[in-house]
Amino acid sequence: MKTGKTLIVILVLVCLLCPYSIFASGENPGAEPEGFDGYVALSDGAVRVLQQEEVNTYDAAAFETYEKEHTVYQVTRQDEIKTYLTYAEAMDDIMQTKTQKAAARAIAEKDVQLIEKTLTYGTDVGVVIFKNTSSTLTYANKNTGAETYIAPSYAPDAAYLGISGNTITFRQAGCTGTVSADNAYVMTYDDFKKAGYVTSVYRVKNGKLYHYITTDLKNYSSYYTVGYRQPYMTEGAEYYSFDGHYFYASYEQMARDYIANTHAGAINPATPYYNYYQYLSHRTQTVYTADQINNYIASRTADTSKLRNTGAAFIEYQNTYGSNAILMFGLSVNESGWGTSQIARDKNNLFGHGAVDSNPYYGANGYASPADSIRYHAQYFVSRGYLDPTDFRYFGPHLGDKNSGMNVKYASDPYWGEKAASQAYLLNEFYGNYSDINRYTILICDGDQKIYKYTAASNYFYSTGNGSKPYPTLDFPFTVLQTVIGEFIGGSETWYQIATDPDLKDDRTGFIIRPDGTYHPQNSYGYVHASQVRTIIPSTENPRPPQPPTPVKFRGGDVNNDGAVDTKDSVLFSRYLAKWAVQIDIKQADLNENGEANSTDLMILKRYLAKWPSYIRIE
Repeated sequence: MKTGKTLIVILVLVCLLCPYSIFASGENPGAEPEGFDGYVALSDGAVRVLQQEEVNTYDAAAFETYEKEHTVYQVTRQDEIKTYLTYAEAMDDIMQTKTQKAAARAIAEKDVQLIEKTLTYGTDVGVVIFKNTSSTLTYANKNTGAETYIAPSYAPDAAYLGISGNTITFRQAGCTGTVSADNAYVMTYDDFKKAGYVTSVYRVKNGKLYHYITTDLKNYSSYYTVGYRQPYMTEGAEYYSFDGHYFYASYEQMARDYIANTHAGAINPATPYYNYYQYLSHRTQTVYTADQINNYIASRTADTSKLRNTGAAFIEYQNTYGSNAILMFGLSVNESGWGTSQIARDKNNLFGHGAVDSNPYYGANGYASPADSIRYHAQYFVSRGYLDPTDFRYFGPHLGDKNSGMNVKYASDPYWGEKAASQAYLLNEFYGNYSDINRYTILICDGDQKIYKYTAASNYFYSTGNGSKPYPTLDFPFTVLQTVIGEFIGGSETWYQIATDPDLKDDRTGFIIRPDGTYHPQNSYGYVHASQVRTIIPSTENPRPPQPPTPVKFRGGDVNNDGAVDTKDSVLFSRYLAKWAVQIDIKQADLNENGEANSTDLMILKRYLAKWPSYIRIE
């Protein structure tokens, strides 16, 4: 606004001065005080309240001119409309609520509506924010056409790539997708920061790489190990990435690269990073034994955990059905809350089988025992499901993300694969030898890949395309069994012998869907030519120096395992009990040591932090 301009009155009822309800369930807003006649006015950039006599001099023409020249935003709540000059102010109004649930409902019911767009479509730096709807959001991968889905409550933020009509293009969890503006909105990155919001980031700390994830845009609700510091990373630095492969020192540079379809501005433009356990095929085997898995579980759980003493089942069904024990274990920890979720306790279901977002408990499968749950997962969900090229869920043999792997169709959490993979890193750290990490060399390929029976182009016998609709898959991994020399093609005679995802016939003339789901590695191999490979993740004997086993001490209340007992633990514990998508260390949370982590333990923790007379055991 220019200095000296005629007083401009924005006819917005001053709801800041009279309380109202944001619940959109038929409740009436707060009543207007009797005789109230105040309005908000802008005079040379200042905000003040006008009385009725001042309003009589309102310059309608001046306001109309201002409204045409500036972007304004409306917040609609029942029959009440309030107007703001920035998106940040509008969102602050929305978030001024008594409870998180109220804020979620306000956003879900589309309280914020743009009158004019703030972005120059396809060029400006912005953040896409998914509306916190009560159901999942389905969208298509823009590069492949494959459909996937997310629940915005797990990760509401994504990178903005452009808009066409009512369709917004974004990137999240490796996938470039499109979403209707009815289900998302866009903030300029400047407004996003001014509002005090945060987007998911990667941080390097003590030689490890962590992914910090926000669920409410205000705080980081959780963080997970996604590997170790790479040579191009700086200790203590923070990086931006919505694919986990290319990292950026600034959000703005990342967004501009995404829009331009390049990685030139990344700190690693020529060496994309792939989280080992997130891209490791299930058709591999861990070096850890049943006893080692059991001992690790015992160190992290109470006696009542349904994960206790399942090590033998993980190893047995790994060997029978070709489903890596540690990948299954990590998934079970993530899905069952270390064997303590209600579905795990009541139904022996460690993997959330059947627990769709709309009906999680009653839709979930029931099993005779936790071991039976592991068998069913290895046999039917992995071997005869997600790793079957004729199955509609097949997008690769790995945990993956929303671009490839099991995560495409398994879970509404876009970072589900990453969270499951993080548990494998923690197990390696517990034993300190890291012998399982980078044990295999992994190839990354794109598109519908041809698999050859032998090292010659004439011996092609099947391809990796999805069975129901042959979608090409980006970031598709193969596990290398050995490197060999074969037919000279395109300037190279290098071929890779790889483990096939489906079980092959005894004569290796094609794959077979065995009714019992068993996998026979001695027959199940094929070849890909070097020209098909985009990236190689080499195996290493020891990615980190050997260290003695890390003793796990009981530090009551330290539910996030950061070495301190503080308010962060209390907040995380509260969210866990409210059934948010967070993880806690159940053993550290069981403060009264009765085998459960519940509201009684949270009360003990809060009293301890408030310095009330209380006791928690810290070794």
